[in-house]
Amino acid sequence: MFGRKKENNYAVKHSPAELKSLDDAALMELVAEKDEDAFNEIVVRYEKFVYSAVFAELRDTDDAFDVSQEVFIRLYNAAGGFRCESTLKTWLYRMCKNCAYDYMRKFYKNRAVSLTVKDADEETADDIDIVSEETPEEEILKKERILAVRTAIGKLPEEQRDVIVLRELEGLSYTEIAQMLGINEGTVKSRISRGREALKKYLENFRI
Repeated sequence: MFGRKKENNYAVKHSPAELKSLDDAALMELVAEKDEDAFNEIVVRYEKFVYSAVFAELRDTDDAFDVSQEVFIRLYNAAGGFRCESTLKTWLYRMCKNCAYDYMRKFYKNRAVSLTVKDADEETADDIDIVSEETPEEEILKKERILAVRTAIGKLPEEQRDVIVLRELEGLSYTEIAQMLGINEGTVKSRISRGREALKKYLENFRI
């Protein structure tokens, strides 16, 4: 949905099958040469990831769609700066955050993210449920809970917020998060644990 198409009579054309067989680094080399087909292949591979990462920051579907397009525009223009020192997903994630922050600085007064904190891999994980009953009587409480969680997330240090968002909203494993952020798995688990504890304490005070 974000791809662009432009004829380039001087570029070597690659078939769709050839492009699909290339790894990210090879595709980015082509994008750096303004190969539109290679760019479209990158979009196909990562548009869901980009949208999800941006939505985690903005929590608005229309805003996330607009900012996601900006992410891919930046990728296209900055492709020559990708040096394979990290994975493309890591590089893109940082770009998503930068674009989302730029957007929020322009249009948002408050930065907030809401989520349900739950780790399916940990039997002892705390489950902070912000989903209310579907009866009309619960609607006000539901809104209060969502606001409380958003406020709590906004109070977290960024390093804790990042790992919680990647774990809960992106569904990434500890290994993937560690690779993406350039930290070890023990640090990932520690930050998630501290972030959850901080959220739990805040929400206990809120009495939800």
